[in-house]
Amino acid sequence: MSQSRYAPEFLVGDLAGLWSFRFSGYTVAQAAPYRLAGLGWMRITPDGGIAGAQCSAITMLQGQGAKLSTNQFDLSGMIKAGLPGFGLATIHYQPTSGHGLALDGTFALMPGAGRDQIWMVSQGATVSGSGADADELATIEAVRRQ
Repeated sequence: MSQSRYAPEFLVGDLAGLWSFRFSGYTVAQAAPYRLAGLGWMRITPDGGIAGAQCSAITMLQGQGAKLSTNQFDLSGMIKAGLPGFGLATIHYQPTSGHGLALDGTFALMPGAGRDQIWMVSQGATVSGSGADADELATIEAVRRQ
């Protein structure tokens, strides 16, 4: 018997509102591992539209010349229902300052307790325009502000 038939119902409209989030993870660029972290905000519309902004920091974990770099991004995207009990978010990251690249990310998500929390995990990312893979893994926790 499939466990998916017991999954909690996921309704995109339940996520409508203003959210604050924090994230952390890793990426690899030119064979060097990097650690990334950040925080931001997003507004989710009743139909699943996403708009927001984030600040992030990234640093190389190995090698000479490691230096903390900071970036800011505008966010836009969409949330839709995914596998039973889960949602799927697609988010475009447009740099507004720093040296970050424009990226398109995909995330699995699920609401936390009381629908005032969202947990997300990377499902893939590409560099906008070129479609090149962006090897990145991040976990995100969001809490409802309104």
